[in-house]
Amino acid sequence: MAATTSGLDTIAQRSKYFFSIALPTGNVLIDSLFLQTRLVATPDVVAILEEFAEPHQIGPWIEAYAARTGGNRKTIAGCVGQLLSQKLLWNLADGDEDTRIAQFAGEYFDRNPLAEGETLRAVGSMSERRRMNLYSLPVPRDVSSFAPLKHAVKLMMIGHCDAEFGLDVLRVAARDRNIDLDVVLGHMEDPQLEEQVAREKPQIVVVTVLTAKYELMAGENVRPGRDALAADTPYVAAVRSALERLRRVTQAPILLHNLQVPVVTPLGRADRGTASHKTRVALTNVQLEALALEFPDVFVVDVEGALALHGKLGLVDDTYGSFQHFGSLRWITQTPESFRRDVHGIAPPWSQLADAFGGGDVAEYDRIVANEQLDILVSALALEPRKCVVVDLDGTLWPGVLAETGSPFALDSPPGHFLEELGAWGYAGLYRGIHEALRALKNRGILLACVSKNDEDVVKKLWRYPKRSDETMLRLEDFDTYRINRDEKVDNILSIAKELNLDPSAIVFVDGNPLERKRVARLLPDVLVIGDNPFAIRWELLTNASLQPATISDDARQRTRKPTEPNRVVKAIALMRKLRAGGEDYGEKG
Repeated sequence: MAATTSGLDTIAQRSKYFFSIALPTGNVLIDSLFLQTRLVATPDVVAILEEFAEPHQIGPWIEAYAARTGGNRKTIAGCVGQLLSQKLLWNLADGDEDTRIAQFAGEYFDRNPLAEGETLRAVGSMSERRRMNLYSLPVPRDVSSFAPLKHAVKLMMIGHCDAEFGLDVLRVAARDRNIDLDVVLGHMEDPQLEEQVAREKPQIVVVTVLTAKYELMAGENVRPGRDALAADTPYVAAVRSALERLRRVTQAPILLHNLQVPVVTPLGRADRGTASHKTRVALTNVQLEALALEFPDVFVVDVEGALALHGKLGLVDDTYGSFQHFGSLRWITQTPESFRRDVHGIAPPWSQLADAFGGGDVAEYDRIVANEQLDILVSALALEPRKCVVVDLDGTLWPGVLAETGSPFALDSPPGHFLEELGAWGYAGLYRGIHEALRALKNRGILLACVSKNDEDVVKKLWRYPKRSDETMLRLEDFDTYRINRDEKVDNILSIAKELNLDPSAIVFVDGNPLERKRVARLLPDVLVIGDNPFAIRWELLTNASLQPATISDDARQRTRKPTEPNRVVKAIALMRKLRAGGEDYGEKG
């Protein structure tokens, strides 16, 4: 959070209750003792903290510091605002810090760590773990990194080690998407969780893996056979209770992690049925999808699918030491060196772990999960949604130039060839896949438009498919509007945006011609331009978060019920052109 106008009157002082660890990189790990705040900072951020060893009023201090250092006032204010939100700077208006921390810690830890005789220290081995590379891998925060971004989102992460370990990776990934993520941690076991959520007022909540996973995987607690399909697994029952708690205090969208399906099982091939080791997790994930529909604005983060897409063998930890932990294999390599005493100082090097299962990037698991979370966050909060796809014709929807080939695809192919496996999935399958993806976007409520530097009459005459071709293939009437002329595509895109009442930032442009892509990207930088690799077009259209509305409106569904019916916009354009041409009919037959 940035220091707001009203916040400039705030009087703040550096908190007493965090410790700093110098890292080999020259940066500093700043870690709160009680508030679960962790920040890898460069020396310039540390210098700002040191400035507040004595209380200062924020506004005058920013002016003086900017004048003294030549720094940008907004960026400095953003840094101070973040330090305030993370309680690394204490707002004196919140009362006496000793009293407030003692009250919080006393309630949370069932003891007062500030009482006489108590030692103020980090708990267990976590302090030592935090010295390891895992916690300094993300890009460190320097003052310039606090420059205002386009979107500011307050997110509450409810979980345990999976939430904490991935926190910094999530923040950095969010900044790459122009999102300034203010993250607050919480625990489902905290009896004060509801009060925390109500106080923090997050814009979005993420619930990672619950401890109920251990109950799910233990013993005979999933019904065998078909009975398992009718009853919540123990994990789903716990998630249902968690969602009910959260919905009593917040209506913010909730992102709910599913579980990674194990890659190994205790009984091997003999482990079968709905209660088997793997299937009980797969069944739980299916039930989580059904459960999400019972609550407003609850979305499942498909952790299992995301990890599987990247290859789970080198990512998940049940290949190492536990059938039920559901964590990252690479986290294990961050075990403190002092733990070697548990094995008499005898241990194989961690490099052999990578040799056995591949990988080696400590944060790869966290990056995969973070990007899956951010994809749903972008959809759920409708951050910069793309509402229209403008697609080129020649070389994109079909091979070659239509005026030269005479048809999108060869008309002399055997009857029904494009309905058969080889025809539909052979060379023509590349284009069929793009057509199918565009039709899928239409069903999501995304507008479709096409542009082409061509003669409109020629395109209309030649745009026909072989007999008994796949109905997936798009026709001109499937597009909400089009521009087929000799004008520049930049001008046509702007014309389409004006007609559809859209900002260029709401448009995706697809073209196989590198010169056209380069020109549009240069003159219309807010337009998302794709098409440099024809084999990637379908994937980009179907998976880009900006083309995935979280819900599909009734209007959008209505629009797509009759996909072959000529669009009213197309009809209106045809009628207008007919009138301008003095009666000659250029329109589609209705």
